[in-house]
Amino acid sequence: MPFDMDFSNDGALLACATTSDDQAAAAVRVLRSADGSLVTTFMQSSVTSARGIAFVEGGHQLVFLFQREDDSTQLLRASLESRDPTPLRRYDASARNHSIIRDRTGARFAVLGNQIEVWDVVSGNVLATIVGDDKDFAVQATFSADGSHIYAYGVERGAVVKYDLQAGRQVARWAAPTDFGAQVLVTPDERFLVAAGASYKGVFIYDLFAGQRLMSDADDVAQFNERTLCTPWVTALDSSLVCCLKLSPWCFRLPTLSRLSSTQDVAPGARCLAATWAQEAPMIAFGTLEDATVRLFSLVQEPVL
Repeated sequence: MPFDMDFSNDGALLACATTSDDQAAAAVRVLRSADGSLVTTFMQSSVTSARGIAFVEGGHQLVFLFQREDDSTQLLRASLESRDPTPLRRYDASARNHSIIRDRTGARFAVLGNQIEVWDVVSGNVLATIVGDDKDFAVQATFSADGSHIYAYGVERGAVVKYDLQAGRQVARWAAPTDFGAQVLVTPDERFLVAAGASYKGVFIYDLFAGQRLMSDADDVAQFNERTLCTPWVTALDSSLVCCLKLSPWCFRLPTLSRLSSTQDVAPGARCLAATWAQEAPMIAFGTLEDATVRLFSLVQEPVL
């Protein structure tokens, strides 16, 4: 089943970090978005799951996390043309590593666990380490558009903070739906911030330009309050939409929160576990748990297809 995913910027490739009860099926796979054909696979013995993945170096390389039988994780880097990943660092189980994020260009990436460890791709050095509020809980984060800042959920309990990597300090703060979260997302223009609470308990959306939280009187997921249940979320490359997966893709216009209709249903009860969007193409993808399937959708037309 897909645990984490990342598109290449142009949307041509989709990398999937997978986990399975069958250890032989735990791997990193790179697929062509057009037809689902396999480009390459990375596997190692004693790996129980691949826990995070990101394209770097203009989409020519990957960084990913393998989790082993003792719950330790190993960070690796690999060229798409190579079958032999290069180990970068080993972490013990207490790190709680669960994902990798990257900036738009792939010049920086960050390993997410109970802290945020920011790496420079060219030098191979750690640029910053941002410690979470509680080592027993995972931190969620996303990069700003230019990679100079991190938006983090869980560094400060009950809040999303914006962290200046060069200055090494917090520069902004917003209230979050729960103490620790499941996701934080910022649209490419950095106008809208989405904070999804842990255990499906609440989704807050902020208009950062207007300095206010967006709310709706609509029913169910579209309320965007402490009772909103859906996660994870993705955004459109033009920052006009945020989307989640219910029985079909649910996409909401920003800042009105009006919902677009959809013509394509997915399997009933197929709970979404992972999601991603392309940085330079109108494509989104969701990975579902029960049927272990990755679904790609285009945002070119309305309704979402």
